[in-house]
Amino acid sequence: MTTRETHLESYALDQYEVLAYIAAGGFAEVYRAKDMRSGEEVALKVLKPTEAQKPDAVKRFNDEALHTSLFHQPQRHPHLIEVKGRGECNGYHYIAMPYLRGETLEQRLKRGALPPAEVARVISAVANALDHAHVKHRRVHRDVKPSNIFLTADGGVILMDFGLVREQKGLDITATMTIIGTPQYMSPEQIKGKGISFKCDTYALAHVTYEALCGKPAFPNTGDQFGVMWAQVNSPPPPLNVVGLSPDRAAAVKAVVSYALEKDPASRYDTAGQFAMALSDSINSGRVTQPPLKPVPRPVPVPPPQHQAIQRTPPQEQSLFYGALLVGLAALFVLGTMAWLATSADRSPTVSPPRPTAVSVVVNTREPESTSEPATDAPVPPPEAVGDPAPPVSFKSGTVEGKVGGGATLLHGQMEPDTSVSVTMRLSPCNDEVTFFVKPMQGAVVNSVHEGACRAVVSFSTAEGGPVTLSIANTDVGSRVDYEIEAVGFRSLQ
Repeated sequence: MTTRETHLESYALDQYEVLAYIAAGGFAEVYRAKDMRSGEEVALKVLKPTEAQKPDAVKRFNDEALHTSLFHQPQRHPHLIEVKGRGECNGYHYIAMPYLRGETLEQRLKRGALPPAEVARVISAVANALDHAHVKHRRVHRDVKPSNIFLTADGGVILMDFGLVREQKGLDITATMTIIGTPQYMSPEQIKGKGISFKCDTYALAHVTYEALCGKPAFPNTGDQFGVMWAQVNSPPPPLNVVGLSPDRAAAVKAVVSYALEKDPASRYDTAGQFAMALSDSINSGRVTQPPLKPVPRPVPVPPPQHQAIQRTPPQEQSLFYGALLVGLAALFVLGTMAWLATSADRSPTVSPPRPTAVSVVVNTREPESTSEPATDAPVPPPEAVGDPAPPVSFKSGTVEGKVGGGATLLHGQMEPDTSVSVTMRLSPCNDEVTFFVKPMQGAVVNSVHEGACRAVVSFSTAEGGPVTLSIANTDVGSRVDYEIEAVGFRSLQ
């Protein structure tokens, strides 16, 4: 649950006079304000004071303003939120944006599904905004969802909230897994830490489409975040119920949405625009446009071996050759024997030095990959806590199964504010399909690094403190993974 930290009504932040409180999010609060220079009403996004104490949070807040501004260069984009100004006043970091009249798509869907034609219009506008961010600016939004899509009173569609935007420098842009985003709209590769690409945004847009067409998300948030993430990785969405279309067009829409929700990124549409166009075609004409087929590399033909012709020597010439060879070998033998007899009388016997014994030294410079138990009965020492004194939390080893509800609690207890925790564990058998999540998700970031497939190091930080539960999950269906905690570390972020 998000909490309000500031009360800035009738307060002035530089040229902006705060008029009324609107809402609070995890990192910031939004106010309606007035630009005292132009007289224009604006929405003022203010970073929470607790977040303003963290350099990373301030950087991300400023980056949001920077990225959003770049999207409108050299000219304004009609479907992306604008930035009117940004700054810092008396310790409050703020971003000024246009004050939009209307409602978010999330608010609209509380009254039921949208008509298919309206879905096509909204998704087309959002896809246009995403393609602009992807292609021209190499940015991934990472949090496309109904609450970040605004429907203005005059029919406009605006994509908002670029607080989680990342630059796309290649196929994958994350060396470590960061569970950040909204699980109902996160792609399988994002959850599994396999990297983030433009197709993550297209996958999220397909989930928004699903929800807009039937009025409810494919994987509703029932409070079990692991259950939602498990479904994203392993389960197909429930059958899509499309109303207001003929059976053939409804079937076409279902096919297009299912292509966009493929678990494998390579099987999805290449761009958000491709998906939006296919969706419009299915709604308007019942035509199914499949994602472009990926070219399959053809095997390079191997030329047949070049056999050279063998010229056989006539039998008579063979006999002359072998006879001359035997005569030459006999002459060499006689000459060698005579030379040995002439020199052996002058040589004194020598004793050969002893040959050194060969010794091989093997230095193990890496952790063993074997998961077998050590051949010793010595007791294993308990995990060693390092760093600052540990808060009252409990850790335990165990087993996690690859099935729905198979998650296991790794850590549970009361955490102090601004605390970072790291846990090192060994996995048996080796498995790189484990993932981690923390409750409450708000204000906590989980990072995990897999050293090979046999060891995982997971760390997370909490800003607000309070009761925290860190859990481990196995997305490899049907498997069992034993995890043994080796070390635990705590440190203060202050």
